[in-house]
This record gives sequence, C-alpha cells and structure tokens, in this order.
Amino acid sequence: MKKRILSIVMAICLLLSCAPITAFAADTYDVFIGDVGFKVGESNVTRKPSGGGSATLVRGTQSTLTLDNINISYDEVSQSAIQTEISNLTIIFKGTNTITLNNDSMCGIYLLSN
Repeated sequence: MKKRILSIVMAICLLLSCAPITAFAADTYDVFIGDVGFKVGESNVTRKPSGGGSATLVRGTQSTLTLDNINISYDEVSQSAIQTEISNLTIIFKGTNTITLNNDSMCGIYLLSN
C-alpha cells in the first residue's frame, strides 16, 4: 500500500514538473513602467507609478503607451525603467517625464524579445 501511494505522489510530481510554469501564474504582465505593470490583454487602462504622473496603455494594431508627467527612479539590478514585450508599441511623452537610473547596468526603455 505504501508503494502505491508513493508511486501516485511521484506521478503527480512528474506531471506538475512537465506543465509550463505560466500555467500556475496568477497574472501575466507584458508592460512595466517603474513599479506598475499592465496585464496581457488589458487595454485603455491607466496606471499611476509611485513617482507620480500616469501611464495609459491602449492596445490595437498599433498599440500606444502614453506617459504623462511620470517620474521614475529605478535601481533594481538588471532591470529597466520601462519594459515591454509589445513589438509594435509607440510611446508618447506628454508633459515633463523623468527616468533616473541608479545602476550602470540598467537601460531606460527595453523591448523584451521572445
């Protein structure tokens, strides 16, 4: 009986290890502005990064990200102030926008490729 239970547990572990990790993710994001993200599929949504201002994402055949008076100061290692996986994204800057990078290995805007 113990062997049967152990074999069932091992089979379940094997199945879970073969599943893609994204299947367990609660939310998947494809755009980050500082400390806020936009979930895959979200459109016409405005977020407010902690440094102030606002970021609005509109998806379509030509997606746009409008940054309005944002102030991003970011110091995470190997991160970017703005990251996206949307290859056809146009970024529109309104007002005074500031990106401060506190680490030499960072970049301001980064397109993640698949």
